Amino acid sequence: MADIKIFDGSGQSTGTLQAPDKLANANANVTLVHQVMVAELAGARQGTHKVKRRDEVAGSGVKIRRQKGTGRSRQGDKRTPHMRGGGVVHGPTPRDYSQNTPRKMRQSA
Repeated sequence: MADIKIFDGSGQSTGTLQAPDKLANANANVTLVHQVMVAELAGARQGTHKVKRRDEVAGSGVKIRRQKGTGRSRQGDKRTPHMRGGGVVHGPTPRDYSQNTPRKMRQSA
């Protein structure tokens, strides 16, 4: 059994802990620990962000004004992305951010 020192937030030693030699002498695989930690934090994300697309915005598909003769630019309907209150083209949609980490990787990290 090996003695492992325990430190508080200010860096002062508060005691020791008895740990098996296998655990005390193990080399840390920093890359693996990082990968497992990122997967755990990603799984905690909600992913409920959403905006309305062009087909989900309220409004009819009728032309705003006639095609010719007004002197203004050609317009389709009110839901187009360049109009105020129109739909978003490539906006966020709900998604699952969780990652599957193999059991052996989690245990060795």
